[in-house]
Parts: sequence; structure tokens; C-alpha cells
Amino acid sequence: MFRIKVFNHELVWFRRRLIRLDRIISAFSIPLIINECKIDVVLDVGANTGQYGKALRRDGYKGIIHSFEPIKQVYDLLKMTSADDPNWFCHRLAFGEIAEEKLINVMEFSTDFSSFQKPSEYGKNRFHQYVEPSRQEKVQVDTVDNFLKDKKYNGKRVCLKMDTQGYDLEVFKGCSNSLEKIYVIQSELAIKKIYENMPNYIDSLQVYQNKGYELAGMYAVSRENNMELIEMDAIFIKS
Repeated sequence: MFRIKVFNHELVWFRRRLIRLDRIISAFSIPLIINECKIDVVLDVGANTGQYGKALRRDGYKGIIHSFEPIKQVYDLLKMTSADDPNWFCHRLAFGEIAEEKLINVMEFSTDFSSFQKPSEYGKNRFHQYVEPSRQEKVQVDTVDNFLKDKKYNGKRVCLKMDTQGYDLEVFKGCSNSLEKIYVIQSELAIKKIYENMPNYIDSLQVYQNKGYELAGMYAVSRENNMELIEMDAIFIKS
């Protein structure tokens, strides 16, 4: 019995350090790939309060960042984060397959879980109040194609980073005319579905590969207590 208690304690210790290692590997790998692929413009889709943009700047990326966050109160914080950076532009906007107005579920307890999708039963049981919508907000949705069409980015190399809580493939459907500009894709893949109608990670991998992008790395985002993966960030490079 004593040995079981010690083992459980060691397992918790190991899990915490494994999660920390996951984050360290991701933090080193992503800017390295962006630099190696000579990215000029980053589209930060699902920016929340600007965590991704801040990390890029901390790691030495000096190019253009466009951050997109549709929820008003979160967008206001994003604007504050980027206020002193002349190469960082913020847009109160979501992306999808078509331009439309759409209701988004806002999770007040943790806004980075806000999503167009409803939480699954697994998501509710695993993340509890974090995925419980407190309200809905009507937001503007556009397409990546429409956004890039209006930008003079001919010859520029674009990184499309998506963190949209189960909506990444819908965003990707809206950039079919811009793929010649997009050299790097970062997408969050679901091993276990936190939201209803989320695509399976294998299906997501196939979609990106079918469009000419090869997998460059996969990094754990979240894990179960027993180490099983829940979500991963995947990086793809144009082949």
C-alpha cells in the first residue's frame, strides 16, 4: 500500500514535468520553423489576448502579425497587448468557410475555450466549468481568402496559425485561393473531442496533406492524468 502511494505521487510529479517539457519543445520548435521557412506574415487566428504574438516577439520574430479575435471583451485586451507594436495588427473578426454573421459560445470562466462548437459530453466531464457557455455573442466571420485578397502580400510568405477550438478545418476551407502564399500551417488537432462536431485528428492530418502540406512536428497541448493525449498542435510545411 505504501509503495502504491509513492508511485502515485511520482506519477503526478512525472506528469507535471512531461507537460512542462511538451511546452518547452513547442516553444523552441515553432519559432525555429517560422524562421527556417522565412515567414514574412503571421495570421494569428483565434488570438485570444495575444499570447501567441507575444511569444513570437519574445523569440525574435520581427515580421508582420495579424491577430484575429471576434469576442469584444477579449479583443479589447488583445488591442492593449499589441498597442506598442507597429507591426502587429488586430482585427475583431473570426474566419470560416464563408463570410457571415454567426453566434459564438463565450466561456467566461476561461475565454480561450470559447467556440462556435458546443462542448461534448467528454469535454463537460473533463473540463467542467471551463467549457460551460455563459452567453452567446454575434460575431463577424470572413474568409482568409477575402482578407489576403485586399493585402499587397505578393511574394510574401505566410504562416497560418489556427487555434479555434474545433473550427480549424472550417477556417482552412476559406483559404483555398491563398494556398500559394501559405507556407506554414499550425493547427490544433483533437485526439479526444472536447467539442461536438470536431474532426478526428487523423481526418485533419489527411486534409492538410491532401492540399500539399507535410507534417513537420506535433506537440502536446493537453493530457489526461494518465498521460493520454487530449489535443496536439501540429505544424505543416508546404511541400
